[in-house]
Amino acid sequence: MTSLVTTRLPQTPSALDAAFADFLRIDLANGDASEDTIRNFRCAVGLWVAWCRDQGLDPATVTTTHVKRYRQALIETGYINQATGW
Repeated sequence: MTSLVTTRLPQTPSALDAAFADFLRIDLANGDASEDTIRNFRCAVGLWVAWCRDQGLDPATVTTTHVKRYRQALIETGYINQATGW
């Protein structure tokens, strides 16, 4: 299965955080995201990374199957509604 990420990310936590902060500042909502949007985006990505860690996965090398398993885990825990996706 094809990886969702085609390039390797910086491997140190501080470098990853800096790269993500740049993305949030520059790319999210064309650089005009509200503080709530940034906070919610960070939270969602944090949940994803924690799930990957718990599964023994590197988030930079996951497959679509892993993403589907994550979504199913969110549905099973009631975090999202299967019918609406929220």
